[in-house]
Amino acid sequence: METTKSANTLPDTYIPHRSTHDLSTLLERLHINSLYQLCIHWTQSTTTQPFVPQDSIYTQQGLCNKLLKEIKSFRKNAQGKKGGVIRKIIYEYWTNGLNLLQLAQLDCQLIVDASEHFSWNYSTISDLEDKLCCPDIDPQHVTQNVAARLSKLYFTHVYILKHPQLPLHITRVQVFDLNQQEGLLDGEGPQVTSHKPFFFCLSSESSPYLLHSVKGNDILFNLIMQTIEECIHTHNHIPVKLDTPLDQKSIQSLETIYTLKGDSRLGRSLGIWTPYADGVVDLTPFGALDKHHMLQEKSHAKDADHTGDISQIVASLRFKGVVTDNHTSRKRQFEAIEDNTLLNTSESNPGSQFASRTPLQVAEFVIQEPINPGQSNSRSNIKLKFSGSDVFGGLHELSTAITDPNEMVINPTEIPSWLTGEDGATFGHVRNGEFNS
Repeated sequence: METTKSANTLPDTYIPHRSTHDLSTLLERLHINSLYQLCIHWTQSTTTQPFVPQDSIYTQQGLCNKLLKEIKSFRKNAQGKKGGVIRKIIYEYWTNGLNLLQLAQLDCQLIVDASEHFSWNYSTISDLEDKLCCPDIDPQHVTQNVAARLSKLYFTHVYILKHPQLPLHITRVQVFDLNQQEGLLDGEGPQVTSHKPFFFCLSSESSPYLLHSVKGNDILFNLIMQTIEECIHTHNHIPVKLDTPLDQKSIQSLETIYTLKGDSRLGRSLGIWTPYADGVVDLTPFGALDKHHMLQEKSHAKDADHTGDISQIVASLRFKGVVTDNHTSRKRQFEAIEDNTLLNTSESNPGSQFASRTPLQVAEFVIQEPINPGQSNSRSNIKLKFSGSDVFGGLHELSTAITDPNEMVINPTEIPSWLTGEDGATFGHVRNGEFNS
């Protein structure tokens, strides 16, 4: 983790005014293991170590050791509550509040933990002829330039983090207005009011897409996007344009939007085509034939002895491309406290058997079919809109709820591919039976 440095940006150590209720709400969003690890991480840097009161009997290192022992005790206690850790942070160890670096790390940890408190959009990167281009970008250099330019207009704090699993650099940009009621600088820094943090992600690999926060404040959003555009241009010496499609639906998971708009094969091989993305269709020259994916699927099909089993198998194949989904989500996991280091590895979290690999929260389709045969100019305009934590996972579950074909709400055999998530689209039109995003 590192923070960009520019002459006119607010320092990492600056503590903005936030009520204890606001801090408690923010900390409550984190998984308890993330809270443990952040506390451990904060004790290792002089910028984020606990505040030592003048009348304290502890030295700085002594207070850090005390916190580490208490975190260790919390983790050993199966009944340890998140609220206890939060109270320790707010009322015992960081009584002056959390500084800008800590708040940035909290937000980025929420993103890494796949929190639902953030929504993402994408913008395309194109040349002056409106052709998609993949500029060679140094995320650190571009972020530093963004910070330097924005600091000429606002008090600014910019933080960049390399995602532990995805080939992305997450940049958090927060700008502040000078509080006119105070108007003066004191010994602790300017009295400022903050805008909502803005996030953008630059790929470590060449990509024609920029992932970023959903459009909020029009003026500030346009300013930041224009600044990013100029910095990419400056870095590559090639004019580029950022275009944000207005009809796109926001996506809550960074991993999902990266899958759909990144370099992953999975984004182009969803639904029934998922085995091709996972590389289980083609065997290596010396691979065991009896372990082939298709033979395993046939084995499961033979075990199905009634309509319900067959229906579930068909539904699983249509929505996921496999009968048994052994895919595990990749989350951040932590080593023992004694090691005091961050470890990024895989954590098994299978969740619901219907959960999508790329969960989408909103999907909208417009069906435009001829109303009368032979009259192509007269078409329907039926809009289907789905919303939820996992739209296609919900449709998958609904397709297996009833096994009688005559009573099914959704028949997994007959459902069109665009309703299985196969196209990975959140919006599109259906004309003459064909889907167009």
